[in-house]
Amino acid sequence: SISNISPPPKNYYSKNLLGSVSKNIGRHNITYGLDYRVMNSGPTEQINAGIFTFNGVFSQQYPTVTSTTAGSDFADLLLGNPSAGQANTAVLLNTYVRYYGGYLQDDIRVNNKLNLNLGLRYEYETGVNEDNNNIVVGFDRTAVNPIASGVPAASGVVPYGVIQFAGINGNPTSCCSPPKTKFGPRFGIAYQVNSKTTLRSGIGIFYAPFVFGTADSEPGFTQ
Repeated sequence: SISNISPPPKNYYSKNLLGSVSKNIGRHNITYGLDYRVMNSGPTEQINAGIFTFNGVFSQQYPTVTSTTAGSDFADLLLGNPSAGQANTAVLLNTYVRYYGGYLQDDIRVNNKLNLNLGLRYEYETGVNEDNNNIVVGFDRTAVNPIASGVPAASGVVPYGVIQFAGINGNPTSCCSPPKTKFGPRFGIAYQVNSKTTLRSGIGIFYAPFVFGTADSEPGFTQ
């Protein structure tokens, strides 16, 4: 191997719209808000110089005669004559995920020494979308594959399985089944021991953002 295959560059960016309201009611400081984001990756292009095989057939004395003592793989490489090879080309992909979040928090001043923080956040992310629907969103195991027309009827074989392309034949435009139960409770406590020492602690459930980008070979859009 002279060089490795590098993944295509990705350009991640997001557009955010946020809003929050805070209000003091007695010992309570209540804050609530909404968070909307569109997280993008693209445009991404499959860039690959290719994979080539050299087997010495072009540098041996008789190319049509198999030999284990004549020819050199490296000599074929220097000549620029591969025996086989492949390289991918693909359409540009502009993928994105929509993110929705909402939260409610109550900061409670119990007394001059003790503060409590109670909160709850809910998050939902849509599946991966593509600007021009150039993605696969599923696989129908029960649909008859189009190659069935070329299968002899007498064989008794019925080929099942069809790739589902986004936005085609009523298919959804986003991939997969994103979870709808991403609730994140939070709890915090602060206690002032004396004028120089305050103890703080907290716990909560947090969710990592949906990991997405582009597959190196999206079926139907890479050749």
